Amino acid sequence: MKYYTPGNPIAPADDEPTRLALEADRQQLAQLHEQMASLQAEINQLNRQFWVTKAQVKANKYDLSASRYRQIEQDEPYSESPQVTMERLMELEQVMAEEVRELEN
Repeated sequence: MKYYTPGNPIAPADDEPTRLALEADRQQLAQLHEQMASLQAEINQLNRQFWVTKAQVKANKYDLSASRYRQIEQDEPYSESPQVTMERLMELEQVMAEEVRELEN
């Protein structure tokens, strides 16, 4: 059994069928990327669209700013307890002190 390791190809350099199969797969992959590009652009365009009712526009005093109507999902801000932050700072301070001592020696 032959294993792949960086710098050592799986197939020998003179293995023509494997080289041709690899080239065919690369061409097929390039074609798939081309086909996906137009679809991805269309998906991106659709993600920018949204619908609102006349009542919603009226309730916002006819302000047509997208930020008034579009729901933007935001992650909740994460913060650790001050005790955890202080413990990490103390650890870093110890590491720095050790490195300074090593440098002095």
